[in-house]
Amino acid sequence: MTETEFIRFYKKKIKLRNVKEVQERIDTFWKTIFKALEIDGKVTFKDWGVFEKRKHGARRYILASLGIDNMTENKEVIKFRAGKGFENKINKEKR
Repeated sequence: MTETEFIRFYKKKIKLRNVKEVQERIDTFWKTIFKALEIDGKVTFKDWGVFEKRKHGARRYILASLGIDNMTENKEVIKFRAGKGFENKINKEKR
């Protein structure tokens, strides 16, 4: 599902008329998640899942054609780990 399809789906589900209002709600949700991750590093929704900030170490890569052997930089990434309630809901809907 693309972002546009999701916005249309959410608009229909919530019964809103304005696409901008839907986009603002979605943007507010993500901004809040990112701000909370900056403060605490982890956001937990009971039975839904966990957003967390993790550190990835440097990794080695080789470009054989150029003879380059180098390392990537350390970086922080955001990961989502689904909770049992979320997994059960998704698996029930697939049936």
